[in-house]
Amino acid sequence: PDRSESNDNNVARLNPKRRLPISPASLAPKVIAKTTVLAFIRSYGLTFALRSVLTLLQTLIATIRSRKISTLLSKTTLKAILIDGQPLSLFVSTLASSFVLTRGLLHRICMATSDTIDERNGIPDEKKIIERDPSITLVAGAISSLSSLWLPMETRKSMALYAFARVLQSLYNDARQQEIWPTRGGWLLDTLREYGDSLLFMLTTGQVMYAYVAAPWSLPHSYYMFIVNTGPMHLTALQAMRRRCSYRPLPVEAMQRHYASAQGVRHHGPFPAAALGLRDSHTTETVTAVYAAGAAGATLLSETTTTTRGAVDAVRNAVLLPCSVLHPQATTCKRAAWLTFRNAAQRTLPVYGTVFGLAALYRGRKSLEKPVATVQHVGMSTARSTVFLSSFVAACMALVCLTRRVMPREMAWAYWLLAFVASGTIFIERKSRRAELALYVLPRALDSAHLCLGRHWPLLMMFAGRKRMVLFAASAAALLRYYCHQPDVLHPLLVKAVDMLYGGLARGTSDVVRHIAPSDNDDADDDDADFSRGKTPLPV
Repeated sequence: PDRSESNDNNVARLNPKRRLPISPASLAPKVIAKTTVLAFIRSYGLTFALRSVLTLLQTLIATIRSRKISTLLSKTTLKAILIDGQPLSLFVSTLASSFVLTRGLLHRICMATSDTIDERNGIPDEKKIIERDPSITLVAGAISSLSSLWLPMETRKSMALYAFARVLQSLYNDARQQEIWPTRGGWLLDTLREYGDSLLFMLTTGQVMYAYVAAPWSLPHSYYMFIVNTGPMHLTALQAMRRRCSYRPLPVEAMQRHYASAQGVRHHGPFPAAALGLRDSHTTETVTAVYAAGAAGATLLSETTTTTRGAVDAVRNAVLLPCSVLHPQATTCKRAAWLTFRNAAQRTLPVYGTVFGLAALYRGRKSLEKPVATVQHVGMSTARSTVFLSSFVAACMALVCLTRRVMPREMAWAYWLLAFVASGTIFIERKSRRAELALYVLPRALDSAHLCLGRHWPLLMMFAGRKRMVLFAASAAALLRYYCHQPDVLHPLLVKAVDMLYGGLARGTSDVVRHIAPSDNDDADDDDADFSRGKTPLPV
């Protein structure tokens, strides 16, 4: 072939975007062993250090709030750093190192059992190795996913769901690159392309807020408590709302205690027992019988002789909880929305400040070159995200109060619609942040919907634990395949994070990996000759 055609083939073969480049020299047994050990040490150290810094920052924020310096150096903090961070560190380091090891061993097995060796010079054919690498990468990624066994069951499930969400994002980006996704269309496609991330966030948030009210068992406990602490209503009010939706007895004693502790008597007067369908003469056993009658129709009415038919009808119709029960700490609904906004802002401001501050430090030299612009960017991003989340929970509180005047009775599905409308506050956030927020909520929404549907169709819950392992294996294989061969379809932050775990191995610039041997092509130009001598560390 002529010189120009040979150069085109070399440029196509030497793709600078690829990660963890493979070559005959990198498949030597000593090189595989060294890269595996280096990947384990580097990924373990970085993960453990990052986890420790985040734990210290979280403890520091808690110390400032409680004003107790002793908690900063307590045994609990040391345990959280030295012991609780081990599963995550071992998971990441085992995943990174086992992938390199498995990938190299599979290539060597293929070299020993196939026609990879070039008959002319007796060395492995680099072209065949590169052509086989995508399928080997998938297998190696699936095998290395067994490192998730280091994690607890709940964390393992969360990791599988978040990895699956990233795979969906990568598949969408890959489809757009391959022009599979239509670039032109009617107003519907244009709207989905422009506001699809916001619509996804609104749909997933509706499911999460439905679970927040009606099915808290479908959410992880820590995630649910985070929503409760940041959300608009007290845990007792949520429990009462959930029981009223499902025709179960109200936690009357707990509601009365919360009503008194929140100064509801001063703001709204005595506890509204009549508005809840209760009577002063009702005992706890009588109220339970009334709700049993409401759930089963009128079959138990003959057994609840101490109740009146009006009380049974009030329970059967799931009479709405009054606003004085939902927010006894506020005199009006507007005051309740403002208190909700303020409480959410106080809780989320330090969190967002820490997140955006660490992101600025992650950029390193670029942040130090323009310190004023960096501080301004961190401050604006923190304020914008805080206003978004605070406005969302305040809008939820306001809409819940508004439904007291519109809805005829308590209906669980109505809170899905309320959250869908309130999540329109997503447009306060930057365009680039909306997709990230949607992908953050998507795994929880899918898992919650799966568990809710599993109560009606038990077949969906068969082999749930094994399905999560298979889901993580498939997601890890797809993500590692994209990382090695198409990193531009992944989120840039994800690519940078994995680059940090592998260091110089990611781009083939490590001293451990020796580059390709000199080419036998006499027509190669000077750049190709320099590359063959190792002067230009361009990965294959």
